[in-house]
Amino acid sequence: MATVDKLDARESLVYGLAMLALVRKLAGLPSWREPLDRGLTLEAELELPQLDGCPSAFQADAHRIGFELDEARHAYERMFARATERGDVQTESWCQLGLATVEIHAGRWEAAAVHKRE
Repeated sequence: MATVDKLDARESLVYGLAMLALVRKLAGLPSWREPLDRGLTLEAELELPQLDGCPSAFQADAHRIGFELDEARHAYERMFARATERGDVQTESWCQLGLATVEIHAGRWEAAAVHKRE
């Protein structure tokens, strides 16, 4: 796992922007989108050492928290594909949990059960 002292300044900024966006979202502040959008732009330019805590992960959570279920489903599916490609089992599991939660909120019980089993 990458530690803070091994991250370059841009990587640290990306993770920081993601956390700022999530905190603002959970606090109900409308200003959460700006740091997330900036973080997503920077993330696209880098190969981050960890998917956990990246802007794309927080984007998926933000959509789920806001009950934007289709957007959340797609965001978790994209994260799952990235995690699978990297062999990142921890993030794969997190994605499955997120997807199961989305499907429960959508009333898609069978789809939720599939994610739970995986």
